[in-house]
Amino acid sequence: MTTPLFRHGARAVGIAEVFAKKGTESKSSIDELIGCQWDCNGRQSLGGNRRNHENMEENEKKPRRRIIIIGAVVVAGVLFLAYFGFFGRPSSPNQTASSAGISAAAVQQSPTTTSGVQTTPRVGATATVSGTSNLEVSPAEVASGKVVFTLSVQQAQPAYDPARVTAAPAANSDQKAPAQPKGFAVLGGSTLKVTNNFDQSQSPPADQPLEILRHVAVQIKEKDSGQIVPNVTATMDLLRDGRPVLQDQPLVPMVPAGGGVAQMHYGNNIKIPGKGEYQVFVRMEPSPLLGSDSGGVVQFNLSVK
Repeated sequence: MTTPLFRHGARAVGIAEVFAKKGTESKSSIDELIGCQWDCNGRQSLGGNRRNHENMEENEKKPRRRIIIIGAVVVAGVLFLAYFGFFGRPSSPNQTASSAGISAAAVQQSPTTTSGVQTTPRVGATATVSGTSNLEVSPAEVASGKVVFTLSVQQAQPAYDPARVTAAPAANSDQKAPAQPKGFAVLGGSTLKVTNNFDQSQSPPADQPLEILRHVAVQIKEKDSGQIVPNVTATMDLLRDGRPVLQDQPLVPMVPAGGGVAQMHYGNNIKIPGKGEYQVFVRMEPSPLLGSDSGGVVQFNLSVK
């Protein structure tokens, strides 16, 4: 028979064994927790290093991508501007003619009506220039208001100032007579307005595929009397299929060397950029001799073959 003391002692020993067992389990749990935490931290550390490396590579790629994108945008912009004619490509002949100060109707119609003046071409009047390139003007004459315009295209000739030509020596002098000038004598001191001029000793340059040098001569006569109208300010515009080639080209008063007043015309040397169909617009400012309504614009057609 067990005594109460023995029962209480056995209970105490059992309790101690339980606590000992629980202590061992707690320690192992703590060790497992510590090991797990170390392992997780190590993995997190390795994972963090890997992510940092990937971020560095991504940051290195970003400038390259920016350069590629900027280059693509620049190339696309240049192609866009070149295709849509930002560097002077006209959208249509009528629009280009309007930008040159000439109405689109004036390019397409003949006879023309410009500045309120009706211009009537002379039927059957055609001028042809012989040479390496064949140039044909039609019509050769156009009436506008009180005057008649005549256009001709000739071989280029040098222009000179007659005031600078050396006078011939006296009959009893031993001096050698100066050479007779050739070309056109410019009147009114307007030599500086002559374009594409060349020396008296030179010949006009030969025609090139994209450059044909010619002398344009415009005579302006009073319709009723047929007399040359002097002291006129005249300019011309040259268009090719409605697109400007020359604008506000001055036409200078001049006469051929040794010529008289009846041969006076308003002209200049111009460069024609190759074969094609051209429109020539001659503009005359009002003349004080004919009245304020004498000015106007007339159109000629020039065919270069």
